[in-house]
Amino acid sequence: MTPFTFKIDVYADLICPWCYIGKEALDRAMAIYTAQHPEVDFMLTWKPYILWPNAGASAYNRGAAFRRVFGTRAPTLLRRLDLLGAQYGITFRWDGKTGNPRDAHKLVLLAMEKDEAEAEGKTAVSSLSSPPLGTQETPHPEQRRPSSNPLTPSRPPAHHQTHLYATVSYIFRAAFQLGADPSSRDFLAQAAVELGLCASEDDAMAYLSEEDSEDDEFYEENTTDVMNIDVKTQAVIEEEEHNHHHHGHDHQPNQPTIATNRNFPPTTNQHQNQTHTPEKQTTPHTTNQNQNPTTTTTTKQKKQIRRTSIIDTATSRARALGVAAVPSYIVQGRWQVGGMQREEVWMGVFQRVRAAFAAEAETEAGVGLGDDVGVGKGLRVEREVERGW
Repeated sequence: MTPFTFKIDVYADLICPWCYIGKEALDRAMAIYTAQHPEVDFMLTWKPYILWPNAGASAYNRGAAFRRVFGTRAPTLLRRLDLLGAQYGITFRWDGKTGNPRDAHKLVLLAMEKDEAEAEGKTAVSSLSSPPLGTQETPHPEQRRPSSNPLTPSRPPAHHQTHLYATVSYIFRAAFQLGADPSSRDFLAQAAVELGLCASEDDAMAYLSEEDSEDDEFYEENTTDVMNIDVKTQAVIEEEEHNHHHHGHDHQPNQPTIATNRNFPPTTNQHQNQTHTPEKQTTPHTTNQNQNPTTTTTTKQKKQIRRTSIIDTATSRARALGVAAVPSYIVQGRWQVGGMQREEVWMGVFQRVRAAFAAEAETEAGVGLGDDVGVGKGLRVEREVERGW
């Protein structure tokens, strides 16, 4: 069979229990599919998403926060999470502190950068701000001695991004099974050393404390008007997301997502509330009277972007693309998978995507399957949504 690489953009928040279950389900699906199709590889890109941008660090009790968000439906939803999580080896703990996960997202991005650097045979530097990693070489996750730490992943990933896999697994497991606080820099600094991302906790603290830089590749990729999806499809995305997700307290018990609640937690400082709301700072298509509407990013917009964090900006761009709730996934830049999905749904997605690319390849080669299959020259599918249970 012809080699094929699935490229999946993962829109998730590290304080979202559905995102944790969704990660485990996707991991299983990738493992099953690669066992059946050894010619296939997977490349994941972590897209940070902040559900509650106004939240402070270590500010809330985890269970109390979710009960506050979901109100009278909270007991039913938490029981459902407990039952579903058990199917994936997850025993949820709803105690412990939680808060804004910006720094946790930064650690995941550092892990992804290290994977990319190792793949290229380079020394890893931060995609956010080039933190001081120290002179001591940090070992690769597969080279470290076996650890008795319950946070160490028990199985290898179904892709080559071992740092990304280990870091996301570590944070999710620590937060939701051991009661750790994913917004705590002390916890994240310890995690960075344990995971081999930084040589010392001092280096990790220095990295987490640094301001984001606008002069780097991640900034450029996440502050343009369009990331992975052509702007022509944006209206379609918004309509599909409106129909598929429920916002805030309109969330339904049978919908496996957490909708964005931009007003949680409430704050008495209106100015602070505004500065922490990405949509009010970095509107994708803001123009003035003297500006060409087709200009991608103006000087004024860049200044606005620089006043907020890259993580918030990435979240704002994701919302502009129609990602209204997490987890959400975009496969090959074209197919959106909304919500946590079981393995069988993912297997269908993988088959559908490969079939579409194979049909397009045959059409381009002159075999000519015609437009009836939906992938011909005149009817190329630009956007599809795979709906699960």
